[in-house]
Amino acid sequence: MKSLNTFLVNSNNAGADIAVLFDGLLKAKFSESVASVDKIPGGINSEAYKILTGQGNEYFGKVYRISKGDSRDRLATEFSGLTYLWQNGIKNIPEPLLASEEYGFAIYRYIKGSSIKPGEITAADIDEAAEFATRIHSLTRVESADNQPVASEACFSIREYIDCVSGRIDKFKKVIKKDTISASLGAFLEDEFIPFFSGVRKAAERKAEKSGIDIDEKLHKSKRTLSVSDFGFHNAVRSESGKLFFFDFEYYGWDDPAKMITDFYLQPAVPVPSSYRERFFKEVRKNYREGNSLDLRISMIYPILGLKWCLIMLNVFLRIDDHESSKDVRLENLAKAVTKFQEIKNEIDIKAFPLSLV
Repeated sequence: MKSLNTFLVNSNNAGADIAVLFDGLLKAKFSESVASVDKIPGGINSEAYKILTGQGNEYFGKVYRISKGDSRDRLATEFSGLTYLWQNGIKNIPEPLLASEEYGFAIYRYIKGSSIKPGEITAADIDEAAEFATRIHSLTRVESADNQPVASEACFSIREYIDCVSGRIDKFKKVIKKDTISASLGAFLEDEFIPFFSGVRKAAERKAEKSGIDIDEKLHKSKRTLSVSDFGFHNAVRSESGKLFFFDFEYYGWDDPAKMITDFYLQPAVPVPSSYRERFFKEVRKNYREGNSLDLRISMIYPILGLKWCLIMLNVFLRIDDHESSKDVRLENLAKAVTKFQEIKNEIDIKAFPLSLV
């Protein structure tokens, strides 16, 4: 990671207590000592901590787990991405302060606020989210934007969206063969999910052919955007002033704006009310001068990404050795994925927004 704020802790003890490591960084940069470190619940790919120093300042510490078979450098992506955004005037994000490649953690300015719960989203929140997406997109015109990474699982052609879901299905098939507890998952995939996905894929291919779109053609760089890549109210807090702050940039980078918009609608943790979807789209669409191609692309990929989100909800089946992936947890997530699956099917049937765009 290349950053002026990156330090290495001089310690031969790789298993040193996390508080000691945080203390070392804060002393080196700010001459502050750690008074307490409290772990913040939640997080699958990382561990979060609230740090209080003897000088009365609060910081947010994040330890990035390295998952087997995952080559993504989430620490570098998030810290460097936030640094780029911060230096270009976007401040309703965690301020990046210090990072250690050696121990895989970073320290950010702590944001006081409350999480947003389902049902609490207002029209003003939608407008603020749209403004945030607009401000990030405006940075695509900055000369240094070319140095930003490609977002995690970015897709720039219709084929790539299809292949992304197909690849995830293959991973689950391997688990089903090894884990008898996953029999219910196997039945759902084989009897319902895969046949429906096949129909969605064929429908997208027919729409592309009818519209004269090559499903293998990649979206031109001039039509791409910078994206949080996990953008939604599940990764936001309402500060004490009422302003929204957005976090979790581990998958940030260049992506298709159609995917950014679609994922914003589809993320299941804090759903965007369907009545607000058009309001958000009306604002962010102003950023892209693509004619109707953006509308068409969204209508094509929405069902595909909807099914991808069903599979994301089933990721606990891929972590069978994780203590947080007990049989009860897996079955609970399977029930949630089935519910999401039925919602996607219903939206397709009634041609709900954004499927109604084209």
